[in-house]
Amino acid sequence: MPIFFSNTTSNFRTALHFSLESRHTQGLANCPAIGIEELVYDTHCEDVYEEEIDQRNITFGPRINDANDVKGQRCCIAYEECLVHLARLAVGHRCELADCSARIDISCKTVGTAMLIDWVCENGHKPSSISRWRSQPLVNGMRLGDLTVAANTLYSGNNFRKIQFFFKCINAGCISESSFLRIQRLYAVPSVNEMYSAMQNSALEKFHGHSVIVMGDGRNDSPGHSAMYCTYTVVECESLTILAVVVVDKRHVGKRSTNMEKEALVRAMSIVREAGIKVVEVVTDAHSQIAKYIRTQHPSVKHSFDVWHGAKNLCKKLNKASTPAKCSHLRPWIRDIVDHFWYCCQHCDGSLIKLQGLWKGVLHHVRGVHEWYVGDGGPGCCLHEEMPDNQPTGNKEWMTTDSPAFVAMRKVVLDPYLIRTLPHYINFRWE
Repeated sequence: MPIFFSNTTSNFRTALHFSLESRHTQGLANCPAIGIEELVYDTHCEDVYEEEIDQRNITFGPRINDANDVKGQRCCIAYEECLVHLARLAVGHRCELADCSARIDISCKTVGTAMLIDWVCENGHKPSSISRWRSQPLVNGMRLGDLTVAANTLYSGNNFRKIQFFFKCINAGCISESSFLRIQRLYAVPSVNEMYSAMQNSALEKFHGHSVIVMGDGRNDSPGHSAMYCTYTVVECESLTILAVVVVDKRHVGKRSTNMEKEALVRAMSIVREAGIKVVEVVTDAHSQIAKYIRTQHPSVKHSFDVWHGAKNLCKKLNKASTPAKCSHLRPWIRDIVDHFWYCCQHCDGSLIKLQGLWKGVLHHVRGVHEWYVGDGGPGCCLHEEMPDNQPTGNKEWMTTDSPAFVAMRKVVLDPYLIRTLPHYINFRWE
């Protein structure tokens, strides 16, 4: 069962393109990548792509010489029985030679994702014009279906064995794994590299000579300390334009996955600076290695912590503090306390003193005290509307100063590390 292509338009377009020029590449093309279940890239292979069988036969089918002509080609699933019926209508039942009226036999053969249909009479006579039909156009001698299946398997984030199993389930022809790897290595990956480089150069050129605020964050390929790769992305704060994407292998940092994020940031910052972009502020999570690197190597650059990560870590600490049964009264307050932290960072107007005052004010509010002596730089009162009957909302209860829940909460709110890192939140940056 082949897959057909037609030249009509389609609503779906693959965002990436591929070049028909075979070439060897450097960089990403030489780095092994590990898929979910298999090695899907850069595997050495001496496979020779399947050529058309019996090239001496005259084959009918379009050829594509321009890569732009590939765009807009649509495909469909056709069954062998229907193709044979169509071929029978086209070539007839009897041999066209005057002295031969033998029956014409039609045979089908699947090659890759395409189907070849041959016809010859029982006496071995072949038509003088066309004796073979091909279900797919050729692109520089390669079947278009084979090329697009291999390329889009990579572009869509799939792996070959799953795609191959799918084709097997519907009894359709599929390319071999060696052909897939060859197409990926020579056509698909170089095109990804080419497009990525063009997009990155365009983004860097846009901000050349400008002072920018950048945000960066990394993601490992697996949780915990067993990660092998870290992908770090740096974007411009205002336009959210991606300036650099860096992939770090654990083997590049002494096989310690905890060092990958800092190394990735160093490489990303180097790319941005080499492009003539002045970085005035960097926004990251509260990674201790990154904080030390920026503090010691780039003292003139403002380092801000992402408020979302800060609120997330605060929520974890409060949940842990409320775990004991005697501290259960703290649980209904956790969401409000985290929201208060977010509010303080947003409305401190870049003032550390004001941020500290607003933040510490939560210790008064949870006890039902909404006005207090000014001594911590804050406004000396709660900024919310007047509460009827001075009762908290929901299922919360006012705490007392000596209650275990309040003691546990105060320990989190006044945690020395949190207080020491508050200057990193005064600009209210969040990714």
